[in-house]
Amino acid sequence: MNQEPLTHITGLRVNLERRPLKESQTFNHREKNIILDYTSISLANPEAVRYKVMLKGLENDWRDPSSQKYVQYSSLPPGDYEFGVIGINGLGIANTEPLTYKFSIRPPFWQTWWFYLLCAVVIAAGFVAFIKIRERNLKIEKAILKQTVAERTAEVVHQKEELAEKNKDIMDSIRYAERIQRAILPLEEKMNEHLSDVFVLFKPKDIVSGDFYWFNSRQGRIFFSAIDCTGHGVPGAFVSLIGNNGLQRAVNEFHLQRPGEILDHLRHFVVDVFEAQEGTTDVKDGMDMGLCSFDTKTNKLEFAGANNPMYLVRNGEVEIIKPDKMCVGAYSGVPEDFNTYEFELQKGDCVYLLSDGYADQFGGPKGKKFKYRPLQRLLLENCDRPMSEQKKILDDTIEEWMHYGGEKYEQIDDICIVGVRA
Repeated sequence: MNQEPLTHITGLRVNLERRPLKESQTFNHREKNIILDYTSISLANPEAVRYKVMLKGLENDWRDPSSQKYVQYSSLPPGDYEFGVIGINGLGIANTEPLTYKFSIRPPFWQTWWFYLLCAVVIAAGFVAFIKIRERNLKIEKAILKQTVAERTAEVVHQKEELAEKNKDIMDSIRYAERIQRAILPLEEKMNEHLSDVFVLFKPKDIVSGDFYWFNSRQGRIFFSAIDCTGHGVPGAFVSLIGNNGLQRAVNEFHLQRPGEILDHLRHFVVDVFEAQEGTTDVKDGMDMGLCSFDTKTNKLEFAGANNPMYLVRNGEVEIIKPDKMCVGAYSGVPEDFNTYEFELQKGDCVYLLSDGYADQFGGPKGKKFKYRPLQRLLLENCDRPMSEQKKILDDTIEEWMHYGGEKYEQIDDICIVGVRA
């Protein structure tokens, strides 16, 4: 009962294919997945037998004892190996000597010494041949070089002239687009004819802008808005034309007066325009905006916002009128209606609508964003000044912020702020 177990290696599988067990077998480099089966005979509780295994050439220590009667080695590299197995019965008695099986895996031919030597010879011969051919071709290349340089120089000059002409055409087109965009923007002088004191700070990032402002006067009401369209530059400018057209139609054709209803109408208009052009409901273009309607007879102000708030400065305090958290554009499912908020303006109240370009501008001593709270303090500190002075202060402040300490920070977005005093 105290005898060591009788251990045998019973089977060999190479790439899952059974092979006869032969001492010191050699396999090719593709036969690298090896499974070895083994078993032990022990009269003292055969079910309690455990096995320790080790593959010399791959492992340096014996594996922990296990009752598993096979071991698998996958993707073995080329080399010489010796597999050993020790059986341990339920009483802890183990084989004094492991049962072993030796085998080798040949490397592929491209990893043999003679292949390396052959490659070295071929490379050396090729290098010598390359030098000889290169020396022969140098004279030919040198002769061709002058002609090639002359041809390329002429080609570069021609391309430069073409690019300059194309750039001029593009810039002319963009300048013309700027004139078109400027033509749809209301003049401050016209706005001042209907409002006691107003300013517009409008600073496009590029020649044309994705931000724009809108003004209309109809049926005793004055409408004004600051709008931030998707993107900036030429794409944003195209969206701004659509937005301006939608606003004009909402007021002039559909005679809408409440800002929330106007934004609802504008949202459907924008989505319909892009769906008609793109043939899809996946419309990503749109705009964030604040829109006000002011009744000059009753001093009643109505506001609706799409992601952009309204600031009301009154009695030395800034009241932030929060917008609806949705844009004028794409939506999923049934869209919610925009809310309209009503206020009774008092003489001297200041109302501000703005895009996010001013607060998001980088600059200052640490190269960070200007942010909204400093902007609110700036508005509050200067609310008693004429609107024209407020505009200059806002413009000078952001320019100093962008050029702080001699640094020059690029304008990252369009800037649009509309200020109105009751």
